[in-house]
Amino acid sequence: AGTGNCAVGGIGNGAIQEGRDGHQGEAVAVERPGRERQGRLVAAADRSRQLCEAVARQSGETCFLGFSRGKDSLATWLILRETFKRIIPFHITAIPHISYIEASLAYYENAFKTKIIRLWDGDVSWMIRKLVFQPAADEDFIAHQCMWGWTRSEAVEILRKELGLPDAWCAYGLTAKDNIFRRIKLTQYQGIRSEQKSFMPIWDWSREDVLALIDEAGLKLTPEYAWAPASASGISSLWNQMAWNAEDWRKAEELFPFIRSRVVRNEYRIERAFMPMRFSGR
Repeated sequence: AGTGNCAVGGIGNGAIQEGRDGHQGEAVAVERPGRERQGRLVAAADRSRQLCEAVARQSGETCFLGFSRGKDSLATWLILRETFKRIIPFHITAIPHISYIEASLAYYENAFKTKIIRLWDGDVSWMIRKLVFQPAADEDFIAHQCMWGWTRSEAVEILRKELGLPDAWCAYGLTAKDNIFRRIKLTQYQGIRSEQKSFMPIWDWSREDVLALIDEAGLKLTPEYAWAPASASGISSLWNQMAWNAEDWRKAEELFPFIRSRVVRNEYRIERAFMPMRFSGR
């Protein structure tokens, strides 16, 4: 990925990538920015550019990017290209090689002409040790396995050592609009954590600004936006499992044999939610 403007031509226009059953999802309703909104987007991009330039001077114009496939990390990638000569994106997932996730990663690799490093989620070891979706009969076997986990910061440090880039900072697509906790933290740090060598270029962007930039670049969002509010790559969200095919379920059950119980439990809860209320008469 090199410098230049944010446009990536010839790749749709704000549409959603193909989703379940291979059908094209509905286009994201991204309103063309009016003059006032366009002015806000330009101002937001200028602030992000200044932050990136300050980091680039310390990072040797090279940075890592924690790429979740979501709209915020996608907009972050677009902004980074204007300042950094080399961007090294990585994607962390709990269950490797889920079909629709791999398809979307391949799409973005082609769009940006950049390889995305795949990493295994360090929390998987913790979940297995805690017997999450594991048979009780496997408890003794799991307890005697040598399993270790790692944090995201530790994963980035491993990448720095493996690639010989000790000074490279890491960008994340986090925004203050996500939740109150992030708003407090990102406002406090103004989108930069020097002690961790991490920064959030679009930390103060609005959802409308993010979608406008993606629409301007002509990129597609991931398929799960057709039925969910965000992208997902782990096992914590049921909407992630809505797109799994038979082979994806097989891969998931190799790590979490009882993972289908989550779907069954959710179906039971939905059924109970629509059952007639019964009163005791007291």
